[in-house]
Amino acid sequence: MQKLDADLQRLRRANDDLRAAAEELRTAAMENAADPHLINKSMLAELEALRAQRAADAGEAEAVLAAIKPLVEGAEPVDAETEEA
Repeated sequence: MQKLDADLQRLRRANDDLRAAAEELRTAAMENAADPHLINKSMLAELEALRAQRAADAGEAEAVLAAIKPLVEGAEPVDAETEEA
């Protein structure tokens, strides 16, 4: 759960950075001063946000699997031939 919390915090920071970069880029575009540095900064912020989202998704999946693992291990086997669909 600590890893998931850290991943979610990373995601929040990355999204905050992405919003700030997008705002800077929007302001520059309105002033007709689109700076290549701002475009690169925005792209890097977006990439980090995507990576953070992926890590958070993976952490969430791991947490769910960890929660259901004891239930699955304790369950009785199901005979597929006698199980009705």
